Amino acid sequence: MTTDCGQLDVSLKFPALSSAESVCEISSILMRLSERIHHSLRRLSCHIVNGDSTIAYGLLTEEYSLRSRARNLMTEPDRFVIGDLCIEQQVMVGQLNKIENKLEGVESLDALSKLIIASTLFANSISSKEPRIISYIFHELVILS
Repeated sequence: MTTDCGQLDVSLKFPALSSAESVCEISSILMRLSERIHHSLRRLSCHIVNGDSTIAYGLLTEEYSLRSRARNLMTEPDRFVIGDLCIEQQVMVGQLNKIENKLEGVESLDALSKLIIASTLFANSISSKEPRIISYIFHELVILS
């Protein structure tokens, strides 16, 4: 598939989110991310002091938001197919898996917060179906990981 990525014509073998199957694959990873986030929150909540409980509760609601977005993508994947995203599916899968692995080592609510918010923003961006928005937020997510 050849697509216009800004000024360049880029030939992508398997563009991300270009089929219902690829949307399902990403949504499955986002669902796993939400489960890992939940596990990390539980692990970190054992060490909560003073006002951190409010932060933890806020992060829990963000985790629920990510889970909800992943379910939306999973139940209606055809609705979220994007034909001209300039990211390979395997690149997106690899980066999301990298974030999933990073969650095991998160040692603070602050670090977890950055990953949750970035992941939720990314999941929300897919709903926009705007390639430039998805690409920008995905690249910002990559920087965090």
